[in-house]
Amino acid sequence: MRATQMITWGFIVFLLCSSTSYAVSYDYSDAPYGNAWHTTDTWQKLGTNWDSEPSALKIDNDASDDGVWWSIDNGISWGHEGVYAGQNIILRVDMWSAGFGKHEYDQVKTWVDFNQDGIFQNDDTELVIAEQFFKPSNMIVDASLPGFIPGPSVINSYFVAVVIPENILGDLWLRARVSCWDTPFEDTTPYGHLWQGEVEDWKITVSPVPEPATVLLLGIGLIGIASAGRKKLKI
Repeated sequence: MRATQMITWGFIVFLLCSSTSYAVSYDYSDAPYGNAWHTTDTWQKLGTNWDSEPSALKIDNDASDDGVWWSIDNGISWGHEGVYAGQNIILRVDMWSAGFGKHEYDQVKTWVDFNQDGIFQNDDTELVIAEQFFKPSNMIVDASLPGFIPGPSVINSYFVAVVIPENILGDLWLRARVSCWDTPFEDTTPYGHLWQGEVEDWKITVSPVPEPATVLLLGIGLIGIASAGRKKLKI
């Protein structure tokens, strides 16, 4: 009887250890609709950081996400500021590629849910960036070969000018993904699992265009503050 109990407990411990060793954390998307997730960042990343989460329920715009940026001043500066309806902005997506791998190309795609319907359309209406980075021949190497030495990694930036629709306000979600030719370029969509790469979702906050009267009052207020400051200096 005792031997049977020991075998049973040993089997339970084995199952627990096995389930722990085979547990996998993925890089999940953050938008509150349409999950996407990736398993490994070994060959491609957005920016240079990569996050893994225990579940798809963590909607957080991870602080270390660093592959997507936008500019509201024609490329002078890059950040994640709020925008105005009807405003012209420039999107930038940075793709990191490892200096080795047997895949012929890496790829980056970016979608913006312009009509805020909770669906990233995989067509010209919302697919704003669709680019391939074909590896130089000296980067297509086999790590199993004797004397293998990885080459230097590469970061490519991709840009697109975007006009924020005039008829939307509030949250405007963007999704960017990088991966390799393991999933063919034409078959890569905003959804589902890809083994390699990374996904980043960003919430762009869209505000109404300031009324001219509001801008005028703000200007008068700033002039008043400046005048008060000058008078103070003369005293």
